[in-house]
Amino acid sequence: MKIALERVDARGIEIDAGGLSLRVADAANLRGHVVDSDVVAKADAVVLAAFSIALGDLLLQSATGLGLEGLSLVTKAEPHLAIEASAAVATTDELIVTIDDVIVRGKLRLEGVRLEVRGNEGNLAAERVVLEGFALTIGALALTTPRVNGTAVHIAWGKAFRLNARTLAAAELEVARPGLAVRATNVAVTDLAVHDGISIDRTTVERAEVDLALGQGTSADEGDSAPFVFDWGILDFLSGQIDVDVHVDIAVPVIGRRNATHRLRVPIENGIIDYRELERNLANLENALLDFAVRDEGLALERVNPLFPMRGHGKPIVVWPLGPEDRALAERDHVRLALLSSYEMAGPPSTTSDEPSAISLKKLDLLGLTADLSLAPVEIPLQGPLRPRHVERLELRGELHDRGPGSLAADVSGLALSVRDLGGLSIDLASAVSLRPVSIAFADLRPSEIRLVVEKLALDTLVTGRA
Repeated sequence: MKIALERVDARGIEIDAGGLSLRVADAANLRGHVVDSDVVAKADAVVLAAFSIALGDLLLQSATGLGLEGLSLVTKAEPHLAIEASAAVATTDELIVTIDDVIVRGKLRLEGVRLEVRGNEGNLAAERVVLEGFALTIGALALTTPRVNGTAVHIAWGKAFRLNARTLAAAELEVARPGLAVRATNVAVTDLAVHDGISIDRTTVERAEVDLALGQGTSADEGDSAPFVFDWGILDFLSGQIDVDVHVDIAVPVIGRRNATHRLRVPIENGIIDYRELERNLANLENALLDFAVRDEGLALERVNPLFPMRGHGKPIVVWPLGPEDRALAERDHVRLALLSSYEMAGPPSTTSDEPSAISLKKLDLLGLTADLSLAPVEIPLQGPLRPRHVERLELRGELHDRGPGSLAADVSGLALSVRDLGGLSIDLASAVSLRPVSIAFADLRPSEIRLVVEKLALDTLVTGRA
């Protein structure tokens, strides 16, 4: 059978073939031919009524229809459904695209449209895209915006799902997943790719509000390890001042209970502190009982006899091994902050049951915490998932408690950092003019929630796994 059409205006054509189900509500200047189940057609304008099109794993649905201008269509039914179509413009008031756990919906306008289907594989491309009331979900991740403009958008499906866009721009954007909410303005994305995850060459955001609840959607082990692991080597580039009153309630052998406040005032210069000055910040009893001393094994914090204090001859409690440069520094009463994480407890732990009970902490409070710090450009390779590279200024204030809630407020300006596999997220470089204000809630000295506002954010080469 062959049907030839030449300049036909038509209404009410219905097609139902395999996964293709649609109704042509109106067609202007329809021309072409049908041979058996193969179709070749062109039309100045076509309006499809409500339709459902299954193209392999991809499902296109609309309850409001689809308008096409400058349509060109070729279909072949054997041996598998094959479609080649193009349109100057395609518009619909509501389109739903579903494939696997990816769902896209919104009011759509496409320009320069091309569609190719071969059996269960195919691709859909458009030179320009405007989506209003846009919503994208990928598993647990949801992204919504009143309007998004895109260029060179390409969707492919079959062996794998892929979505690419040369540019995307939205005046407002919201991103949500368990434990995370982001509200952003004036977002621009360059070279987006979605395939078993998301990669973006560059993202700029004028302003973003971020709420992050730590530990949600992760195991206890993940919660212990992820967001605040960083290389202590960055402390070599830290300068400024930290002031805090450390209140300690501790049970100790012999005297029983010790309750004291240590008023620490710690100036930092290029990552170095004066440990003698830190020692003098201790409360009177601790200052009389504890001394820092340079010993053969390194810098030691030792317990001394207050009646016969002889620095370097007490009982070591904690030891920091020293290389040649650090030893020379320690002999001048200074130590690098970065070194303090590499401590060793002196002596084996006691296991004799009739010895006095070991030291046990009853309460620890960090009160009146204030800090005014800066991080010079970091010039060494860093390890760990969170890698700060530069901070013009970091101001901190708040209080923390080992038993109960605590909070820190911060203002950050001139931030630059990198991220490597932090919960599946990597960013070559993230920079922001300011993070202000930043609010961090703590539970028993552990951060539980972070809220912040970011101004002028730029992200280079962002990659994340499937949400």
